[in-house]
Amino acid sequence: MLLSRLDDGRFISFFGDLHPSYFGNVVKAMASARQGYPKISRLLHQRAAASLERQRGFLRPLCAELLATVHSCSG
Repeated sequence: MLLSRLDDGRFISFFGDLHPSYFGNVVKAMASARQGYPKISRLLHQRAAASLERQRGFLRPLCAELLATVHSCSG
């Protein structure tokens, strides 16, 4: 698993085909997630959770935009 830490404390991780060691094989890609999961979990437990209101503010417009609708065709 490749992990890069940004100056603001956030991380970027690379799994599956994005990781050079696991490129080109579905089984290898799945292995990368299995091996990376414990590390990512540890990092997430070290960070404070985002506020629920911030999450709602992010998700509310997405939910409105992604709501499935049915359109009838006249014709």
